[in-house]
Amino acid sequence: MSGLLVVAFACSLAACKKDPEVISLSGKTMGTTYHVKYIDDGSVSENLQNTHEQIEYILKDVNAKMSTYIKDSELSRFNQNTQVNTPIEISADFAKVLAEAIQLHQVTEGALDVTVGPVVNLWGFGPEKRPERQPTAEQLAERQAWVGLDKITLDMSGNIPTLSKSVPQVYIDLSSIAKGFGVDQVAEKLEQLNAQTIW
Repeated sequence: MSGLLVVAFACSLAACKKDPEVISLSGKTMGTTYHVKYIDDGSVSENLQNTHEQIEYILKDVNAKMSTYIKDSELSRFNQNTQVNTPIEISADFAKVLAEAIQLHQVTEGALDVTVGPVVNLWGFGPEKRPERQPTAEQLAERQAWVGLDKITLDMSGNIPTLSKSVPQVYIDLSSIAKGFGVDQVAEKLEQLNAQTIW
């Protein structure tokens, strides 16, 4: 009799186990689209709608902190600030991404420089209006004088990180790294929800 109960219990568990299903979620963010896929074998702790909403929240939060196209984003407020040598408090996420960008600047021997924003904007690849004519050498030289990580100071020694600039026109553009940070945040959340094989 006990053997039959064990078999029946095992069969019941097998019947309750959900077949692995590939879940696809997509949306718009950071001027482009995103597509997320993961395998749900029944162990994901949130339903599909809640999972999608959490992904949307994460990406909107990253955008609100690091977009140069949102005028009141945390990054835009720093870029618009013309006070020099005046530390302002920034979020932990902003500081983390900027610190990583500074490290990558060192690793790439200067190939990645997130203060290149003034030149990016001059060529029309940022939020500024596209120029009708090719920038002159004088315009480029002027903008290039505003570029350089030596013109910003990131301080993460206290409880709240701070950032300051030594030149009023310093303009940080995190588009080369912020999207990757957003991907990492989404993947981390899905792992917390027990999603399997995320891509």
